[in-house]
Amino acid sequence: MISLSGEYGWKFTSEKGWYIEPQAQLQYLYPGSP
Repeated sequence: MISLSGEYGWKFTSEKGWYIEPQAQLQYLYPGSP
């Protein structure tokens, strides 16, 4: 079985003081031969 996962997050702050913090997550599973 092959398992691959990654997570990436960043933070963006505006000049007015509010901020957003989006995240992207990717997960892939490969069970091998059926």
